[in-house]
Amino acid sequence: MGAIIKENSQIAVKDEATQGTKETLAGADFLQAFGFGFTPEIENHAREVMSGNLSNFQSIKGRRLGKCNFSVRLKGSGTAGTAPNWGKVLKACGFSETIVGGTSVTYLPASLTANISSVTIGIWIDGVLFQMWGCRGNAKIKMVAGQAGQIDFEFQGANWSFTDASLLASLTPMTTKSQPFLSASYTYQTFAECIENLDIDMGNVLQPDSDINTASGYKLIEITKRRPIGSTDPRMELVATNDNVGKFSANTAGVLTYALTGSAGNIITVNIPQATPASLSQSDRNGIMSWGQDFELDRNSQAGNDELSLALT
Repeated sequence: MGAIIKENSQIAVKDEATQGTKETLAGADFLQAFGFGFTPEIENHAREVMSGNLSNFQSIKGRRLGKCNFSVRLKGSGTAGTAPNWGKVLKACGFSETIVGGTSVTYLPASLTANISSVTIGIWIDGVLFQMWGCRGNAKIKMVAGQAGQIDFEFQGANWSFTDASLLASLTPMTTKSQPFLSASYTYQTFAECIENLDIDMGNVLQPDSDINTASGYKLIEITKRRPIGSTDPRMELVATNDNVGKFSANTAGVLTYALTGSAGNIITVNIPQATPASLSQSDRNGIMSWGQDFELDRNSQAGNDELSLALT
């Protein structure tokens, strides 16, 4: 056997019928992803024994936790009202999924644990398989002018394994193409700002749920809090044209929205109804004056779970 080659890789993700219980992954669970990484973690407990010399005793291994990251392109399934294969990943990052057959798929933040799924994740690399289960994670949406949008995922798993395994066969990838971040109809507080970058971090706090009745010492990964934030880099304008400083000083919230527009089934619209300026700093883009602008994603109603919507039509 030669070296393990990174390019010979696959990722698969599957909803868990029983949260925290490992699922069997197959070609139908294949996810078109890139930029993966994984870390198997095990607690290390030193044995502090007074033995009359300075030599170390072998430590004791404790609870085990898995971590992984990967990214997907922000694109639709190609059929309006059919969820993209990355939808199951987004749901495990604290989102609900609403499907209107033949029309739309909409993702909104969720809060109740019962409404947040857990997943089993497998990363194959040229003959070996790193697998995690009882997984939940955090999502970051990254947009750059002229480039395809992407979602960066960071997951933790309540347990993991590392084994030899052949690559999956009979894959079912999405055939749609990602749309570049152009003609995006981007506005913030009704003004069409000139920007180059736009990032959104859902800010999920991941907490392993301890359980002495499991082999890993954890039952499941829980999302205990979220603090979503965003950042962008609007071009500096005259105050009379767009008063970024005045809006920041007045703590003025407003709608931020943009779209990736392809054909039906591949149109993605992101809407943030209450984007509140959080910080502002002077910057420039190759000599063109701009702002480094951070914002909060705040609830739009007392009921909450509405600080962001991601709609596919």
